[in-house]
Amino acid sequence: LPLAKGGACALAIDLRDNPGGTLDSVLQIAALFMRDSDTLLTVRTRFDETSITKEYFDKHPEHEVKHLGALKECRAVLVINGESASASEILASALHDWGHRVVGTRSYGKGVGQTDYGLADGGRFLLTTFEFLAGNKKTLIHDVGVIPDYTVGDTRTNVVDAQLEKAIELLTSN
Repeated sequence: LPLAKGGACALAIDLRDNPGGTLDSVLQIAALFMRDSDTLLTVRTRFDETSITKEYFDKHPEHEVKHLGALKECRAVLVINGESASASEILASALHDWGHRVVGTRSYGKGVGQTDYGLADGGRFLLTTFEFLAGNKKTLIHDVGVIPDYTVGDTRTNVVDAQLEKAIELLTSN
């Protein structure tokens, strides 16, 4: 990635009002920041746990990530709010666990996933069957949310965006 090759790298990642997305997408993005020893995510069911690590990606080519660790030397500040949910919380929580800062307000707190079952009549049935624990510390997201290092109210309706300004301040200071 050209961004990481130029030396110093600092990113403000705005996840406000992001309801999430696919698990595969968040794995691709978070893996850019992974070190070889990191756990990105643990998926826990009633019966077992699966940790998403470099070794997991090596053993599961169907989840191949491009540029694993390409941004591991970059600093990031993640901006979240109460509408940041699901996959965006996985990204914020994992990167927070790896030492990146989080600014804004507590996120939504959706750290579970559903399995989609087909019914005989053609209908669908979604059943919550697993929960996500983020980062090396296996941080619980569900019903807790991601708690920012710096709580800053959302002022985007005004001329100034205080949350984004705080993120930029953190990135430009040592």
